[in-house]
Amino acid sequence: MFLAGWNDGTTGPSVGFGVVSLIFVVGFMSGALVNISLTDRLGYGKVIVPGDWKQFTPGFKFTELPQKQAAALPFPVFVFSFVVNGIGRAMQDTQATGFVASLKDHSAAKTGMLSAAYGTGALVLTLVSTQFAQAERWLFYYLVSLCIAFSNTIFLIAVFGL
Repeated sequence: MFLAGWNDGTTGPSVGFGVVSLIFVVGFMSGALVNISLTDRLGYGKVIVPGDWKQFTPGFKFTELPQKQAAALPFPVFVFSFVVNGIGRAMQDTQATGFVASLKDHSAAKTGMLSAAYGTGALVLTLVSTQFAQAERWLFYYLVSLCIAFSNTIFLIAVFGL
């Protein structure tokens, strides 16, 4: 959820929040529908890693907005990347929230901590991105994002397996 907050903090500055939100919602709604069938096929919790891969695709990656902007790819690629990112986020959010909410001990408090991790990611990104934007080598921001995404994938595989 920290990565989700981190990702969301970068969304929209160059195109506008309204357009980006509409594009992202299409992916998020698609992800919600895909999540149902994938959970039935793969089992509860096993969908979170592929959902993370769709978000992980950002750095050398494929979906995150800043890489698309930096590469100045055509707008349809930008739109497609947000749909894919939305699918991944929907899968990851649903699985993470469902898993934490189903825990027997203190599930409400743990769900609150999960939401706090999202907010922390968005807050930290705001502070970090401001520093990177002012730096000469601002593209290092993408390397930091890639490292966070990679670490997230390792942790998810360790917890849920493939």
